Amino acid sequence: MKNLYSVLLVIAAASTAAEPVLIAANLSNYYPGYVVLPNDTVIYRDTDGYLHSMDPTEPASDTIIETDWDPADHGWELCGQEGLLRANPDGSMLLFTSNLRIPDSLQTGESYVPGPAGVFVTRPDGSGTRLVALSMEVGGGPDFQFFRSGERFYGSPILECPATPGGMLEYWFREEERTDIQGYIVNPSDGSRSGGPAGFLGDGFTANPWSDLVACGAWPPNLIADAATGEILLEFPLSEDTPSGIIEQWVLPDAGLTRDSKGQFLRLADGRTVRNRGPEITACGRLADGRYFLSGGYREPLLLAWVDWETFGVKVTDRFPEIGALMEPMNEAVELPSGSAILFRSSEGLYFAEL
Repeated sequence: MKNLYSVLLVIAAASTAAEPVLIAANLSNYYPGYVVLPNDTVIYRDTDGYLHSMDPTEPASDTIIETDWDPADHGWELCGQEGLLRANPDGSMLLFTSNLRIPDSLQTGESYVPGPAGVFVTRPDGSGTRLVALSMEVGGGPDFQFFRSGERFYGSPILECPATPGGMLEYWFREEERTDIQGYIVNPSDGSRSGGPAGFLGDGFTANPWSDLVACGAWPPNLIADAATGEILLEFPLSEDTPSGIIEQWVLPDAGLTRDSKGQFLRLADGRTVRNRGPEITACGRLADGRYFLSGGYREPLLLAWVDWETFGVKVTDRFPEIGALMEPMNEAVELPSGSAILFRSSEGLYFAEL
């Protein structure tokens, strides 16, 4: 990337972006830790697990979201802590995980039953909060994503039991598998499942932000699948020659970047590949107009460019030294739906920057 980046810096003039503003210093370490709704509202989790809502142009608007779910009303004890945060595409529903604890009064077995991670859905104002599934921290999970339709979500691991303390206890001491509560797809309206076993997702998966495709299977991933149908579209054997797996980073609705011993290439879900004959490209975000943010490494200016993935040709339109000085290369810049501004995280927290 360094040679390509050096050339691009010569031909790209610095753009006049406003100084980035730190808007949340206590951002959760659970990546990414925030979501942006279609009306530009930012929802984020802090290091204690609380949900916050704010207008990113007015950091003083930051308020804690009080959910209307009381663990005691449902027989649980809430441990809180950091956890996952997602939003469906139209911004009407949030998904988050929080650690739960089974009360000691219910711990009657010979061995102690650990608490699960509860999978919750709620409206952005905290109303209508429901516990719809149970999960556990294992491998790269728990991880859950909404389908692009926004009506249901999928993920792994998801426990095959009702989302109650009794269900968790029965699951823990169960000797035989139950097939009546199976499925990696969840309908948040009633917690019902579909889709069959979630084995193909593995303990961690990389979801495509523009479609329902996932890179999954082992880790690093060796499958490309359609999460909506469970169909395996492409399988690739793991080897030392492909340390990043079948897809390292999605850059198109049906394709992503990865590497082998010969260098970087684009892999499409239909099996075709396009070899990058030049230095590697590191994409770290995409605008609605199709341009990509490119990173040249730690503390290097952030570039904004058109990328032709059929040739790996790059045409830089802007560069932002102030943003690059703060943003870490593997993090993502997220455009506000209204345009002309982005959010990104760094070691200090969540930043807002007008472009």
